[in-house]
Amino acid sequence: MGGILQQIEDWLKEMLVSGIMYNLTNTFDSVNTQVGAIASTVGETPANFLPGVYSLIRNLSENLIMPIAGIILTFIACYELIQLVISHNNLANFETWIFWKWIFKTFVAVTLITNTFNITMAIFDVAQWVVQQSSGIITGTTAIDATTLATMQSTLEAMEEGTVETPSRADALMMYRMMQDIVLWIYQTKEV
Repeated sequence: MGGILQQIEDWLKEMLVSGIMYNLTNTFDSVNTQVGAIASTVGETPANFLPGVYSLIRNLSENLIMPIAGIILTFIACYELIQLVISHNNLANFETWIFWKWIFKTFVAVTLITNTFNITMAIFDVAQWVVQQSSGIITGTTAIDATTLATMQSTLEAMEEGTVETPSRADALMMYRMMQDIVLWIYQTKEV
């Protein structure tokens, strides 16, 4: 009688180990494939992701936003220059550094406005580089080779049967409530 129970136990153990190994193999292969696919999609530049939208945004930036920003900048620069002249008593106490400061501030503002689109694209390029670098690390660290799977399988096969604990009344009641919730959720999703 003990031999039959041992054979049944061995058969169940073999079936469980093979099922676990099959699921682990498929899970890790699927994760590696999906990480690669996501990294290639997320790592695209805006010009490669949606070229039509990218060209539309670039045209809007160059032909609509840039002239409006230039007009606003011109107004602010002229207003500031007028305030400089007025605040220094119509140039009675004249200092040349205030004009150099105004020229420098205007130069920086014009440079930033004219290169806003390029600065934005540089941010996207840096983000793309970070995604590509991290996807290589993630794919490399989640890759499971045959030796790791063999080690897992030998560890599973070496395990003995565990002890079965009798659930307490509170545990049984909690499991019963969870089962009710699951059945209710399944019933509700089938109606929809």
